Amino acid sequence: MQRKAFLVLTIAISLIVGAALPVLLGKWRSAQTPPNQTSQPALASALITLSPEQIRAAKIEIAPAKSGVLLRRLLVPATLKPDPDHLARVAAKVSGVVAEMRVRLGADVQRDETIAVIESREVADAKSEFLAASVNHDLQEQLFQREKGLYEKKIIAEQTFLRAKT
Repeated sequence: MQRKAFLVLTIAISLIVGAALPVLLGKWRSAQTPPNQTSQPALASALITLSPEQIRAAKIEIAPAKSGVLLRRLLVPATLKPDPDHLARVAAKVSGVVAEMRVRLGADVQRDETIAVIESREVADAKSEFLAASVNHDLQEQLFQREKGLYEKKIIAEQTFLRAKT
């Protein structure tokens, strides 16, 4: 029984101290901080004024702005790096083997300049098919012109001419 009473008493004291602690700390802190000062914070002025003596001492001259050549040079050590915005990666649209490089790595190139020659089986096949189709087209054009001439002279029937036309 005595144990329960001790526990209840401990909890009650803890609650009272817990409730009073913020009030006591607030009064203690306010006693340590100085009262509000009435001074204004310093404002940094953007205007710099110089007396005529200071202007002469600094050798400042006032003159109208104009274009010209700067007479003063500044020599400093530096490292040059390429601008990554002006570098380009070039990808080929066909697979193949690079047969010839006409430009060295890092060299400047102009628009439409050939930088490499690529030997490609796909391109060779496409070129072969194109040339065969071109020869076939020329032959069909010659045959059509021949049939047209014969039809105009009424040597062949219209049906034969129309077949040659398609």
